Amino acid sequence: MKKKINILPKKIEAVIFDMDGVIVDTEPLHIEAYHIFFKQLNLPADDSLFHSFVGISIEDNIRQIIKTILNEDISQTKKRIKQRNSIYIDLLKNNTLNVITGFHELLNYLHDKNITTALASSSSWEQIDIIIDKLSIRNKFSVLCSGHDVKATKPAPDIYQKTVKDLGILPSSVVAIEDSIVGVTAAKAAALQCIALKNPYMDDRKLEELSDIAVNNLHEVIDII
Repeated sequence: MKKKINILPKKIEAVIFDMDGVIVDTEPLHIEAYHIFFKQLNLPADDSLFHSFVGISIEDNIRQIIKTILNEDISQTKKRIKQRNSIYIDLLKNNTLNVITGFHELLNYLHDKNITTALASSSSWEQIDIIIDKLSIRNKFSVLCSGHDVKATKPAPDIYQKTVKDLGILPSSVVAIEDSIVGVTAAKAAALQCIALKNPYMDDRKLEELSDIAVNNLHEVIDII
């Protein structure tokens, strides 16, 4: 854990959670979705490529696939995104979700401290709805925000700016919890303090550099807040 605890707000009024990688570990399902997607396209699976997609929006990943692998016209982007997302939605619906260790304990702790909680995910509403309803946590968040609610997704600050505005709380009293470089960048660009949850799929050093404090697990967040 980085020794920068003192830079977090003295009075934390709200904590905003990212979803994928912070609440649930969906990366195995995302990678499986790409495997199936590539199989449908008669392309050989490329695990190194799939792992490089972590922390980047599906839209940007599909654009890269279209440009560098499929050599299709960019007009095919929406069609390919829909195809790939349909695979992922089926996997979400038909698989047990792996909750990130310490999430429920942290959520309960924040509520006991009367700290408001919100969710800001770049995922679609369909994906968010499936996950939060399977986990029965919809009523735990005062505000829910999808990347589809804003013009620009992470690393742009839009989603955090909208979430903070909907909360009606000053950014200076809000902390975000993220696990990706684009997520931390978005939170910091929105003038939030950000805790980075170290991610086995991500470069820890970069997360530590960009965030205000980095933790190994969500139990450590309880010791910080």
